[in-house]
Amino acid sequence: MSSNNYSPEHKARELLHSFGILKPPINPYNICSRLNIKISHAYFDKANAFFTLKNGVKEIILNHSINYSLREKFTIAHEIGHYWLNHGQITACPTSDIMNYESNEKIELEADRFAAELLMPSFTFAEDVDKLPLSIRSFKILAKKYKTSLTSTAIKFIENTKFPGAIFLSSNGKISLKFKSNKFNYTLRHNDELNPHSYAYDYFIRNIDPPNAPVRVCSDAWLDDENAFHSFTEHSFPYRNFNQVLTLIQHN
Repeated sequence: MSSNNYSPEHKARELLHSFGILKPPINPYNICSRLNIKISHAYFDKANAFFTLKNGVKEIILNHSINYSLREKFTIAHEIGHYWLNHGQITACPTSDIMNYESNEKIELEADRFAAELLMPSFTFAEDVDKLPLSIRSFKILAKKYKTSLTSTAIKFIENTKFPGAIFLSSNGKISLKFKSNKFNYTLRHNDELNPHSYAYDYFIRNIDPPNAPVRVCSDAWLDDENAFHSFTEHSFPYRNFNQVLTLIQHN
């Protein structure tokens, strides 16, 4: 296990380098094998996974309810994070805390950051982002390359891009996650209720598919900023199987 003197991202890179893993896609199942961490499945309520260390035996127990391979992949990387970051001998991860990035639980937030860096290491991902415009299409390109979910890829992309923009994930008709790039100097919407001016609202409430390209939208659809005088575009991409919408907001 690693010491506690560095960031979760540094420790994820440290683990990759220790195994000579320098190119994507990253296989967390293989990393578990090399760390002698057993992976098993079980049915349980209110948690996506557990990490346990008992009598020297390390085990990640995944909930059988995880029915999306990329979600399981991120969850395993998250649990490896708990082990490598010395978070204790038993950690239970609520469903809402994995791939949340805004969890109030410090160790869950650290494990998410570790997982994102493990699967999309900055030593290759940042270079890839520099070569691409900020767009849903770019998210898809890198999600395919790294074999990661579109949402986790979009979050990592927005954290590394040189372009101004913001992303929102809406789940079951409400905003559940939001992130903006360093150069997007506007206040994101605080209310988790979708604004009727947004195309994401149309999808959930009016059952209207969003346009498959960026379209102009009122700033108040996604921003709480009286000084947002620029015109903006919204590109919303629905995940129909999960009742979610990923939205990218940019200057027009």
